[in-house]
Amino acid sequence: MFCAHCGKEELNQDKFCAQCGQEFHPSGSAEAFFGYSGFWRRFAASTIDTLILSLALFIVILIVVFVMVSLLKTPVDSAGNYEGIINIFSLFMYWLYYAIMESSPRQATFGKKLLKIKITDIHGNRISFGRASGRFFGKIPSGLLLLIGYLMAAFTSKKQALHDMMAGCLVVREDDEGMPGCGIAALVLVAIVPVGILAAVAIPAYQDYTIRAKISEPIIIMMDAQVSIAEFYAQQGSWPVLGTDVVVDTTGSIIANLALTGSGSSATLTATMRETDINSNLASKTIELKTEDGGATWTCLPGTMAARYLPANCR
Repeated sequence: MFCAHCGKEELNQDKFCAQCGQEFHPSGSAEAFFGYSGFWRRFAASTIDTLILSLALFIVILIVVFVMVSLLKTPVDSAGNYEGIINIFSLFMYWLYYAIMESSPRQATFGKKLLKIKITDIHGNRISFGRASGRFFGKIPSGLLLLIGYLMAAFTSKKQALHDMMAGCLVVREDDEGMPGCGIAALVLVAIVPVGILAAVAIPAYQDYTIRAKISEPIIIMMDAQVSIAEFYAQQGSWPVLGTDVVVDTTGSIIANLALTGSGSSATLTATMRETDINSNLASKTIELKTEDGGATWTCLPGTMAARYLPANCR
Protein backbone atom coordinates (compact mmCIF):
# COMPACT_ATOMS: atom_id res chain seq x y z
CA MET A 1 0.00 0.00 0.00
CA PHE A 2 1.02 3.62 -0.52
CA CYS A 3 0.84 6.93 1.30
CA ALA A 4 -2.13 8.95 -0.01
CA HIS A 5 -0.12 12.17 0.29
CA CYS A 6 3.22 11.43 -1.38
CA GLY A 7 2.76 7.94 -2.82
CA LYS A 8 5.59 6.28 -0.87
CA GLU A 9 4.99 2.61 -0.13
CA GLU A 10 3.79 1.94 3.42
CA LEU A 11 5.89 -0.59 5.27
CA ASN A 12 5.40 -2.38 8.59
CA GLN A 13 2.04 -0.66 9.13
CA ASP A 14 3.74 2.53 10.33
CA LYS A 15 1.51 5.24 11.80
CA PHE A 16 3.29 8.03 9.90
CA CYS A 17 4.80 8.12 6.40
CA ALA A 18 8.60 7.99 6.62
CA GLN A 19 8.95 10.34 3.62
CA CYS A 20 6.41 13.14 4.20
CA GLY A 21 5.25 12.59 7.79
CA GLN A 22 1.59 12.22 6.75
CA GLU A 23 -0.44 10.28 9.30
CA PHE A 24 -1.86 7.06 7.96
CA HIS A 25 -5.59 6.83 8.52
CA PRO A 26 -6.73 4.09 10.86
CA SER A 27 -8.04 0.93 9.27
CA GLY A 28 -11.61 1.42 8.11
CA SER A 29 -11.55 5.21 7.79
CA ALA A 30 -10.19 4.98 4.24
CA GLU A 31 -9.74 1.97 2.05
CA ALA A 32 -6.25 0.91 1.09
CA PHE A 33 -5.08 1.66 -2.42
CA PHE A 34 -2.18 0.34 -4.43
CA GLY A 35 -0.71 3.39 -6.08
CA TYR A 36 -1.95 5.92 -8.59
CA SER A 37 -3.56 4.98 -11.87
CA GLY A 38 -1.41 5.68 -14.91
CA PHE A 39 -2.47 7.67 -17.95
CA TRP A 40 -3.23 4.73 -20.24
CA ARG A 41 -5.36 2.88 -17.71
CA ARG A 42 -7.38 6.06 -17.19
CA PHE A 43 -7.62 6.58 -20.93
CA ALA A 44 -8.91 3.03 -21.45
CA ALA A 45 -11.52 3.52 -18.72
CA SER A 46 -12.62 6.80 -20.31
CA THR A 47 -12.95 5.07 -23.68
CA ILE A 48 -15.24 2.42 -22.20
CA ASP A 49 -17.35 5.07 -20.46
CA THR A 50 -17.62 7.07 -23.68
CA LEU A 51 -18.83 4.00 -25.58
CA ILE A 52 -21.43 3.28 -22.89
CA LEU A 53 -22.69 6.86 -22.79
CA SER A 54 -22.72 7.22 -26.58
CA LEU A 55 -24.81 4.07 -26.93
CA ALA A 56 -27.21 5.23 -24.20
CA LEU A 57 -27.52 8.68 -25.78
CA PHE A 58 -28.12 7.15 -29.22
CA ILE A 59 -30.94 4.99 -27.86
CA VAL A 60 -32.54 7.96 -26.07
CA ILE A 61 -32.39 10.10 -29.21
CA LEU A 62 -33.93 7.29 -31.29
CA ILE A 63 -36.81 7.00 -28.83
CA VAL A 64 -37.37 10.77 -28.78
CA VAL A 65 -37.29 11.00 -32.58
CA PHE A 66 -39.72 8.08 -32.86
CA VAL A 67 -42.14 9.74 -30.44
CA MET A 68 -41.87 13.11 -32.18
CA VAL A 69 -42.31 11.74 -35.70
CA SER A 70 -44.80 8.92 -35.07
CA LEU A 71 -46.95 10.30 -32.27
CA LEU A 72 -46.52 14.07 -32.41
CA LYS A 73 -46.28 14.17 -36.23
CA THR A 74 -43.21 16.40 -36.11
CA PRO A 75 -41.52 16.71 -39.56
CA VAL A 76 -38.26 14.77 -39.75
CA ASP A 77 -36.44 17.70 -41.36
CA SER A 78 -37.11 19.85 -38.28
CA ALA A 79 -34.86 17.65 -36.10
CA GLY A 80 -31.97 20.07 -36.62
CA ASN A 81 -33.91 22.69 -34.65
CA TYR A 82 -33.39 20.62 -31.51
CA GLU A 83 -29.61 20.30 -31.76
CA GLY A 84 -29.06 22.73 -28.88
CA ILE A 85 -31.47 20.82 -26.64
CA ILE A 86 -29.72 17.54 -27.49
CA ASN A 87 -26.33 19.04 -26.61
CA ILE A 88 -27.61 20.32 -23.26
CA PHE A 89 -29.21 16.96 -22.50
CA SER A 90 -25.95 15.18 -23.39
CA LEU A 91 -23.96 17.38 -21.01
CA PHE A 92 -26.56 16.82 -18.27
CA MET A 93 -26.44 13.05 -18.77
CA TYR A 94 -22.64 12.91 -18.78
CA TRP A 95 -22.48 15.04 -15.61
CA LEU A 96 -24.94 12.87 -13.68
CA TYR A 97 -23.26 9.67 -14.84
CA TYR A 98 -19.81 10.70 -13.64
CA ALA A 99 -20.88 12.64 -10.54
CA ILE A 100 -23.29 10.02 -9.19
CA MET A 101 -21.09 7.01 -9.86
CA GLU A 102 -17.81 8.54 -8.68
CA SER A 103 -19.43 9.71 -5.43
CA SER A 104 -21.22 6.39 -4.89
CA PRO A 105 -19.88 3.59 -2.66
CA ARG A 106 -18.31 2.12 -5.82
CA GLN A 107 -16.31 5.36 -6.29
CA ALA A 108 -16.03 4.54 -9.97
CA THR A 109 -17.85 4.59 -13.27
CA PHE A 110 -18.38 1.34 -15.17
CA GLY A 111 -15.21 1.95 -17.16
CA LYS A 112 -13.13 2.66 -14.08
CA LYS A 113 -14.56 -0.36 -12.26
CA LEU A 114 -13.61 -2.62 -15.16
CA LEU A 115 -10.09 -1.19 -15.08
CA LYS A 116 -10.00 -1.55 -11.26
CA ILE A 117 -9.46 2.11 -10.48
CA LYS A 118 -11.50 4.54 -8.40
CA ILE A 119 -11.75 8.19 -7.34
CA THR A 120 -10.75 9.34 -3.84
CA ASP A 121 -9.87 12.57 -2.09
CA ILE A 122 -6.22 13.21 -1.22
CA HIS A 123 -6.62 11.13 1.95
CA GLY A 124 -8.05 8.14 0.11
CA ASN A 125 -11.65 8.73 1.20
CA ARG A 126 -14.83 8.62 -0.85
CA ILE A 127 -15.70 11.98 -2.41
CA SER A 128 -19.01 13.82 -2.22
CA PHE A 129 -21.43 14.46 -5.09
CA GLY A 130 -20.41 18.13 -5.07
CA ARG A 131 -16.72 17.33 -5.39
CA ALA A 132 -17.44 14.78 -8.10
CA SER A 133 -19.41 17.47 -9.95
CA GLY A 134 -16.52 19.91 -9.57
CA ARG A 135 -14.15 17.30 -10.96
CA PHE A 136 -16.44 16.72 -13.95
CA PHE A 137 -16.79 20.39 -14.87
CA GLY A 138 -13.07 20.83 -14.25
CA LYS A 139 -12.60 18.74 -17.39
CA ILE A 140 -13.70 21.75 -19.44
CA PRO A 141 -10.48 23.74 -18.86
CA SER A 142 -8.53 20.46 -19.14
CA GLY A 143 -9.90 20.06 -22.65
CA LEU A 144 -9.70 23.71 -23.67
CA LEU A 145 -5.94 23.84 -23.10
CA LEU A 146 -5.19 21.60 -26.11
CA LEU A 147 -5.87 18.59 -23.85
CA ILE A 148 -2.77 19.46 -21.83
CA GLY A 149 -4.90 19.25 -18.69
CA TYR A 150 -5.54 15.57 -19.44
CA LEU A 151 -1.95 14.84 -20.44
CA MET A 152 -0.76 16.11 -17.06
CA ALA A 153 -1.87 12.75 -15.65
CA ALA A 154 1.09 11.16 -17.42
CA PHE A 155 3.70 13.40 -15.82
CA THR A 156 2.57 14.64 -12.39
CA SER A 157 3.88 12.84 -9.31
CA LYS A 158 0.43 11.67 -8.23
CA LYS A 159 -0.77 11.04 -11.79
CA GLN A 160 -3.27 13.88 -11.45
CA ALA A 161 -4.86 15.64 -14.39
CA LEU A 162 -5.73 19.33 -14.10
CA HIS A 163 -9.33 18.60 -13.08
CA ASP A 164 -8.08 16.20 -10.37
CA MET A 165 -5.95 18.97 -8.89
CA MET A 166 -8.80 21.47 -9.08
CA ALA A 167 -11.15 19.12 -7.21
CA GLY A 168 -8.53 17.73 -4.82
CA CYS A 169 -8.97 14.18 -6.09
CA LEU A 170 -6.83 11.16 -6.86
CA VAL A 171 -7.38 8.29 -9.26
CA VAL A 172 -6.02 5.18 -7.58
CA ARG A 173 -5.73 1.49 -8.36
CA GLU A 174 -7.66 -1.13 -6.43
CA ASP A 175 -5.00 -3.80 -6.85
CA ASP A 176 -1.39 -4.15 -7.90
CA GLU A 177 -2.04 -6.25 -11.00
CA GLY A 178 -1.45 -5.20 -14.59
CA MET A 179 -4.05 -3.67 -16.87
CA PRO A 180 -7.10 -5.93 -17.35
CA GLY A 181 -7.83 -7.38 -20.77
CA CYS A 182 -10.81 -5.06 -21.32
CA GLY A 183 -8.49 -2.08 -20.93
CA ILE A 184 -6.06 -3.45 -23.49
CA ALA A 185 -9.00 -4.12 -25.83
CA ALA A 186 -10.20 -0.54 -25.39
CA LEU A 187 -6.76 0.84 -26.26
CA VAL A 188 -6.55 -1.41 -29.31
CA LEU A 189 -10.01 -0.20 -30.36
CA VAL A 190 -8.94 3.42 -30.01
CA ALA A 191 -5.89 2.69 -32.16
CA ILE A 192 -7.84 0.80 -34.84
CA VAL A 193 -10.82 3.13 -35.27
CA PRO A 194 -8.82 6.19 -36.45
CA VAL A 195 -6.89 3.98 -38.87
CA GLY A 196 -10.17 2.63 -40.22
CA ILE A 197 -11.60 6.12 -40.61
CA LEU A 198 -8.47 7.33 -42.39
CA ALA A 199 -8.56 4.31 -44.69
CA ALA A 200 -12.24 4.89 -45.46
CA VAL A 201 -11.42 8.45 -46.50
CA ALA A 202 -8.00 7.95 -48.08
CA ILE A 203 -8.69 4.89 -50.25
CA PRO A 204 -11.65 6.39 -52.18
CA ALA A 205 -9.75 9.68 -52.47
CA TYR A 206 -6.73 7.85 -53.93
CA GLN A 207 -8.97 5.93 -56.35
CA ASP A 208 -10.54 9.20 -57.51
CA TYR A 209 -7.05 10.65 -57.96
CA THR A 210 -5.92 7.75 -60.16
CA ILE A 211 -9.09 8.02 -62.26
CA ARG A 212 -8.60 11.76 -62.75
CA ALA A 213 -4.99 11.10 -63.76
CA LYS A 214 -6.13 8.63 -66.45
CA ILE A 215 -8.82 11.00 -67.72
CA SER A 216 -6.28 13.75 -68.36
CA GLU A 217 -4.79 11.76 -71.25
CA PRO A 218 -7.89 11.52 -73.48
CA ILE A 219 -8.74 15.16 -72.76
CA ILE A 220 -5.28 16.23 -73.98
CA ILE A 221 -5.70 14.09 -77.13
CA MET A 222 -9.11 15.65 -77.82
CA MET A 223 -7.83 19.19 -77.31
CA ASP A 224 -4.95 18.55 -79.70
CA ALA A 225 -7.43 17.13 -82.24
CA GLN A 226 -9.73 20.14 -82.00
CA VAL A 227 -6.98 22.37 -83.37
CA SER A 228 -6.64 20.29 -86.55
CA ILE A 229 -10.41 19.95 -86.84
CA ALA A 230 -10.93 23.72 -86.55
CA GLU A 231 -8.20 24.40 -89.14
CA PHE A 232 -9.82 21.97 -91.60
CA TYR A 233 -13.23 23.60 -91.14
CA ALA A 234 -11.74 27.07 -91.61
CA GLN A 235 -10.13 26.00 -94.91
CA GLN A 236 -12.81 23.69 -96.34
CA GLY A 237 -16.03 25.03 -94.80
CA SER A 238 -17.03 21.53 -93.74
CA TRP A 239 -16.17 19.17 -90.95
CA PRO A 240 -13.46 16.56 -91.60
CA VAL A 241 -13.77 12.80 -91.56
CA LEU A 242 -11.59 11.50 -88.74
CA GLY A 243 -9.01 8.99 -89.88
CA THR A 244 -9.13 10.34 -93.45
CA ASP A 245 -9.07 14.13 -93.45
CA VAL A 246 -7.69 14.44 -89.92
CA VAL A 247 -5.74 11.62 -88.28
CA VAL A 248 -5.80 11.44 -84.48
CA ASP A 249 -3.43 8.98 -82.85
CA THR A 250 -5.11 7.26 -79.86
CA THR A 251 -2.68 4.35 -79.72
CA GLY A 252 -1.95 3.26 -76.16
CA SER A 253 -4.62 5.51 -74.68
CA ILE A 254 -7.83 4.49 -72.92
CA ILE A 255 -9.87 5.83 -75.85
CA ALA A 256 -11.71 3.08 -77.73
CA ASN A 257 -13.37 5.36 -80.27
CA LEU A 258 -13.16 8.99 -81.30
CA ALA A 259 -16.07 10.34 -83.35
CA LEU A 260 -16.91 13.72 -84.85
CA THR A 261 -20.43 14.76 -85.78
CA GLY A 262 -21.24 18.16 -87.23
CA SER A 263 -23.94 20.26 -88.80
CA GLY A 264 -23.43 23.78 -90.05
CA SER A 265 -21.02 25.56 -87.76
CA SER A 266 -21.74 23.22 -84.84
CA ALA A 267 -19.85 20.01 -84.11
CA THR A 268 -19.31 17.52 -81.31
CA LEU A 269 -16.13 15.50 -80.77
CA THR A 270 -16.91 12.45 -78.62
CA ALA A 271 -14.35 10.16 -77.02
CA THR A 272 -15.57 6.77 -75.78
CA MET A 273 -13.40 4.90 -73.29
CA ARG A 274 -12.48 1.23 -73.49
CA GLU A 275 -14.82 -1.41 -72.03
CA THR A 276 -12.10 -3.69 -70.63
CA ASP A 277 -8.79 -3.35 -68.78
CA ILE A 278 -9.98 -0.11 -67.23
CA ASN A 279 -11.58 1.10 -64.02
CA SER A 280 -15.32 0.38 -63.98
CA ASN A 281 -16.01 4.08 -63.40
CA LEU A 282 -14.42 4.81 -66.79
CA ALA A 283 -15.49 1.80 -68.87
CA SER A 284 -17.50 2.85 -71.95
CA LYS A 285 -17.96 6.37 -70.57
CA THR A 286 -17.81 9.39 -72.87
CA ILE A 287 -16.35 12.90 -72.86
CA GLU A 288 -17.39 15.58 -75.33
CA LEU A 289 -15.96 18.73 -76.89
CA LYS A 290 -18.57 20.96 -78.52
CA THR A 291 -18.35 24.02 -80.73
CA GLU A 292 -21.08 26.21 -82.21
CA ASP A 293 -18.92 28.76 -83.99
CA GLY A 294 -16.95 26.70 -86.47
CA GLY A 295 -14.28 25.61 -84.03
CA ALA A 296 -13.31 29.06 -82.78
CA THR A 297 -14.26 28.08 -79.24
CA TRP A 298 -14.87 24.67 -77.71
CA THR A 299 -16.69 23.61 -74.56
CA CYS A 300 -15.68 20.49 -72.64
CA LEU A 301 -18.63 18.45 -71.31
CA PRO A 302 -18.75 15.27 -69.20
CA GLY A 303 -20.93 13.23 -71.56
CA THR A 304 -21.69 10.04 -69.60
CA MET A 305 -18.59 10.45 -67.42
CA ALA A 306 -19.09 11.34 -63.74
CA ALA A 307 -18.27 15.04 -63.48
CA ARG A 308 -16.19 14.66 -60.32
CA TYR A 309 -13.46 12.84 -62.28
CA LEU A 310 -13.05 15.67 -64.78
CA PRO A 311 -11.13 18.96 -64.63
CA ALA A 312 -13.08 22.00 -63.48
CA ASN A 313 -13.42 23.31 -67.06
CA CYS A 314 -15.22 20.09 -68.12
CA ARG A 315 -17.85 19.94 -65.38
